[in-house]
Formats: sequence, C-alpha cells, structure tokens
Amino acid sequence: MSDGHTAPASLAQDVASAFENQPDVDVIDGADEREALLDRIRSGAARVTIIVAGADLAPLDRATVLTSIPVLAIELGPDRRIVALDLGSTAGKSATIDAARFLASAESTTGQILTVSG
Repeated sequence: MSDGHTAPASLAQDVASAFENQPDVDVIDGADEREALLDRIRSGAARVTIIVAGADLAPLDRATVLTSIPVLAIELGPDRRIVALDLGSTAGKSATIDAARFLASAESTTGQILTVSG
C-alpha cells in the first residue's frame, strides 16, 4: 500500500508527466547539472517553466537553483514565467502536482518559489 509519498528524484518526473499534454509548460528537474539547467531555462520556448528542486539536492546546489529563480524571471519576462517548487523530504506526489498546477495557472505569478513539505 502506497503512503502517497514518492522518492524525491521521481517527483520532478511526476510533475512533468502531469503537464505532458501542455506544451506551454516546461518542467525542469533542479538536479540537472547547473550549466545545462540554466541553458535549458534560457533557451526554452514554453510560456511557463517550473523548476523542481527535490529534497535530495545538495545544500549549495539547492541554494544556487532557488536563488536564480527571481533573477531568471526578470531576465526572461514578461513573455515567460519562471517559477519553482522547493520540495521537502516528506513532499508527496499529489501535493507537489497540485502546487505545480497552481503555479502554472497563476497568470501573474513569476519568480515565485513554493515550498511543498508534506
């Protein structure tokens, strides 16, 4: 029986699957190598980019990813929105996807980071 929790590394995949039929939303795993992550964000064509920072990220990598969100939102706006999910170690699949859906649908939201803890 599942408790609703998924391994943090797969939560980014779960979020990406939830948006697979929505080409205007791009989901990026924050665990990707930093230069590749920034290149993918900057070169993306989706109207909304959601970066998923899983609980398994090393502290320096987490800080680098999350502190870049507001700066990238300014750099790439107003045509594109950049948002992030900061996942705690007990973040569940349902809550994570719900938070991602909220960010994707909040038309005036960019540069925001939502923490999903459990």
